[in-house]
Amino acid sequence: MPAVALPDGSAHLIGTDRDVRFGAEVESLAWSPDGSRLVAGCKDNSARVWDVRTRSSADVLRGHADWVGALVWSPSGRYLASGSDDRTVRVWDIEHPGDTTIHSGHQNYVDGISWAPDESRIATCSADWTIRVWDLTGTNQPRVLTGHESVSVRWHGLATASASRPAPTTARYGSGAARTTTKVR
Repeated sequence: MPAVALPDGSAHLIGTDRDVRFGAEVESLAWSPDGSRLVAGCKDNSARVWDVRTRSSADVLRGHADWVGALVWSPSGRYLASGSDDRTVRVWDIEHPGDTTIHSGHQNYVDGISWAPDESRIATCSADWTIRVWDLTGTNQPRVLTGHESVSVRWHGLATASASRPAPTTARYGSGAARTTTKVR
């Protein structure tokens, strides 16, 4: 079901007569993979999780120092990644909301985030024209791809039961340029 953020701090669930009131001006929205939760990135520096089944607030995730403009759930729905104008990315464990990891290094606001299908890495893009690929299983040092005037990044590849990792691709868009992809290994 589509949702649209409204200027009054709510989101309208399209195809229904329901609105979700988040209590802060909404900058971004993301549905959980199972559709049971809707999260809003807000201009009060929080990510607010709404439980659609109970029609109530499930959690308010605080920690960013500026607007939350990028959100994405992990494929399993256990984790949520949020990107902010504070130049950081946070990965929240929704089952244990106090558990969060902070990834910093971008020199400008974070535009987009994408999870690897196996949830071992995330790719982020920023207004600093870089894409960073963060290994969530170990080192906090990202692989940095420069020269990408991007506002969106998406992981490509199917999760497999084997130990092999899917090959991600990131798309570069900018100044009317044609679509370019960069493979990250």
